[in-house]
Amino acid sequence: MVYGYIRVSTDAQDCENQKIGINELAAKLNLRVEKWIEDQGVSGMKDPKKRNLGKLMKLLKPEDHLLVSEISRLSRELFTIFEILKFFSEKGIKLNTVKDNYSLDGSITAKVLAFAFGMAANIERDMISKRTIEGLEARRRAGVMMGRPIGAASSKRKLDDAEEQIKKYIKMGLSYSAIAKLTHAHRLTVSKICKERGWESEYPQEHKWRGGGINIKNVKKARDLKLSLDEILSAYREQKSLSKCAKVFGAGANSLQTYLKKNGWWEKLLKLDDELRLQFPSLHQTASVYKRHEEEKAQKERESEKAKKEKANYSKGDAKK
Repeated sequence: MVYGYIRVSTDAQDCENQKIGINELAAKLNLRVEKWIEDQGVSGMKDPKKRNLGKLMKLLKPEDHLLVSEISRLSRELFTIFEILKFFSEKGIKLNTVKDNYSLDGSITAKVLAFAFGMAANIERDMISKRTIEGLEARRRAGVMMGRPIGAASSKRKLDDAEEQIKKYIKMGLSYSAIAKLTHAHRLTVSKICKERGWESEYPQEHKWRGGGINIKNVKKARDLKLSLDEILSAYREQKSLSKCAKVFGAGANSLQTYLKKNGWWEKLLKLDDELRLQFPSLHQTASVYKRHEEEKAQKERESEKAKKEKANYSKGDAKK
């Protein structure tokens, strides 16, 4: 199999130029790139295992062919380049580069050239880094304000591509913490995007963090509470949350907990909590099941489309006969 590997160190750079060069090289070698692997906005200093290059290296099999723009696309670290080339050599993988005109064939010449190209890439990286640092320092001395202005927002947010997904989770009644875990983000990031998009008012959240909506000055202490066990258990059955239950009585969660322990009722509340957990599945579990069902539905739709196309092709074949 023939792979084409592309890496650019910033999102502003374009992969298309590298792709054109690799396709031209493939044509000269009478090859056709069957699969493209890209690392966009990734530094050459980053460990290959933490890049798509690492995933590619696991896919590669003996006699596979890899085409890259130049050897420094694999890495900017000399010893990392040698480790990659050693891996390719031992596994019997062919490598060709466009700009360096390098070919890995296991010969001494190939190894010497790899050393020279790797050294050049390493020196080039050091020089670029040094020039960048010197340029930034010169601008600072000239009084230029560096970095983004205070209060200026980034044009791209982490969760911009997950808006529809977040909306679904909010409609399901998931808390910001649950959504954050499912979208691999921080709870405050989820809360912020919901507030900015107006989803907070559109889909009111039932799950708030502790103390939400309670004026700290007016919160009742444990000594001020005069509640019966039945009142507390009844409220807990309805709210299914200690903090919400405390909010009903105008107290803090810690105060209610202290009150329950003081009266010897804490174990009874824990028993009720266990019973409710058996009756009502976890929201995280519900979200996982929903996500799995969505994936299964999409898979069935793909299989159905594939079956229709195969049936249509089969019908055309019979018609020709």
